[in-house]
Amino acid sequence: MEARKFRVGVLMIGSLYWDEKPPRPKWRCGRLSMDDKQYVKAPIRYGRLSKSWENSYTMIFYAGRRDEQLGQAIVVPCAQDVITGQDLIKEAMCLWNAEARNHKNQNSSVTSKTWGCVTLLKNPGRSISGDLLDCWTRHVSKEKETDNRKNIISAYCNEDVLSQSGFLEIPWPKADDGSDLDFDALLATATCPKPDKGRYPSAQDVAEAAYESGKGRTYFWRNRKHGIETFQDAEIEYWLAKLDDKGK
Repeated sequence: MEARKFRVGVLMIGSLYWDEKPPRPKWRCGRLSMDDKQYVKAPIRYGRLSKSWENSYTMIFYAGRRDEQLGQAIVVPCAQDVITGQDLIKEAMCLWNAEARNHKNQNSSVTSKTWGCVTLLKNPGRSISGDLLDCWTRHVSKEKETDNRKNIISAYCNEDVLSQSGFLEIPWPKADDGSDLDFDALLATATCPKPDKGRYPSAQDVAEAAYESGKGRTYFWRNRKHGIETFQDAEIEYWLAKLDDKGK
């Protein structure tokens, strides 16, 4: 009997999709079927204060469940077949190397740092091989920097977004047209939020941080250009325009 091939994709938000700095373009072209991308609804918002984006806010997953709290992300299929747990770990490692811009040690098995980690989102309507899931949980538990995952979990304002075993606990995304998303599982990078006294940044906070940073404005507008959006975007645009008027 031929081994079952599992349909696995990457749930992408932020610059992972559009940034042209190596090794991201090579990863996208070599490991993903970019022509088969799909827009999906997912709970995303601005919430991580990023030094690499000049102390502006970047996107995170969060526990929003209502329709008005959903944004638009992108799912891209993995180009290689995923049959075994090791196949899944390989895709996670390649994703992390691209996310972390890891040039020096492409064979590193680590998939987390203090600012983020690779997670796995299961399709609740599909039966997934126990080998895949067991291999994933073993990978997370043995990871040398697994304490990073615990720190990221605790930063999420006590929301159930990540599990200790490395699973992303948001609702399974719907395709933009409302249809079911035909994947068995999705890999995604969950970054560490930076709440202020348990409160996520408002649209005004995001706009003010972006206004002071050329990179922050670039990050926001390029997300918009590529259709990666949060429920905050219209209000962020409003505050950016207001700040522009004030600065004239």
